[in-house]
Amino acid sequence: MTLHIDSPAHLWIFAVACLAGYVTYKRTQPQPPLPPGPGDLGTAFAVGAIVLSALAFLFGVPTG
Repeated sequence: MTLHIDSPAHLWIFAVACLAGYVTYKRTQPQPPLPPGPGDLGTAFAVGAIVLSALAFLFGVPTG
């Protein structure tokens, strides 16, 4: 799926989504089968994608 952000704030939307993913990565722990480390990468990607989608639709991605 390609999400075309046609808003003047497209760079800021992407930057905030990346920041949300980074903060999530730093604040979480990996799931039990993995060795202890800095964070859960899957959760960080999911949070970044959710924030990107939410902000894109909030700031005017065309829906049709």
